[in-house]
Amino acid sequence: MKRIISLALAGVLSLALFSSCGQKAPTLEELNSAVKKTEALEGTDTDVTMNMKMSISGMTIDSDFSGNVKVAKEDGKLVKFLSNITATMGTESSTTSMYYADGYTYTDYAGMKTKTETSEIEALSSAAVEIPDFDLNDETVTDFSSEAVDGEYKCTVSLNTDKIKDKLGELLGEYTNSEADSSDNLNFSSASGYYIIDKNGYCSEYNFKFDMKMSDESLGEYSAAIDMTAKYNNIGEKVEITAPADLDEYSENPYGDLGDLGDMGDLGDFDE
Repeated sequence: MKRIISLALAGVLSLALFSSCGQKAPTLEELNSAVKKTEALEGTDTDVTMNMKMSISGMTIDSDFSGNVKVAKEDGKLVKFLSNITATMGTESSTTSMYYADGYTYTDYAGMKTKTETSEIEALSSAAVEIPDFDLNDETVTDFSSEAVDGEYKCTVSLNTDKIKDKLGELLGEYTNSEADSSDNLNFSSASGYYIIDKNGYCSEYNFKFDMKMSDESLGEYSAAIDMTAKYNNIGEKVEITAPADLDEYSENPYGDLGDLGDMGDLGDFDE
């Protein structure tokens, strides 16, 4: 309850600042307020796109992901989510659909339908649309600018990869469905992005991109560049999520692990 109240106050402060400042572009502190206000929403409807380029052993793999994720919460706790994400590599594509409710995630991957017992934390990680929590401040942000764009504000940031290495490792694991961590073998060369703040003080869109290199005993050294954008639809409106009609066709996943099926789509096999 204390956290909900503090987030609500942050949202009120954000709206008040925007109302009183008029044409004044937001500061870093006001950007944080907009992020917290958006995080406190009880429901979100988000269009997501992501490009991932991986280079390994002289070969480059270029993959694109796109789709929609709907999340519904009550008193800050996840109740349901529904996602449909299509992964594309070259001329091949594969769509993964996921529905979460009552402690279970139902996944339809290339026609394979499984039901997996899932904690709230695991489910939120699978949804993978919440704004990355970098605790934007003078230590984590190396460059910050903001400008008015079409009645909204665009805030652009460059980040100190050394200060946010742990969080970057977590995000890499979520986006690539891997066991990435912040070990000495994992190095981030750059991280940046932008946030769009609407007239009501919400973050209506955000973009995040980073480059990394990692060494592995079996694979050697490889690199990856990830560029992700999330756009929120109908901010502040109630999000209605309808369960798939064929839930009785989903069988219990014997592995008990969502990761085997891919959070943002799995590029291992494709529909012809």
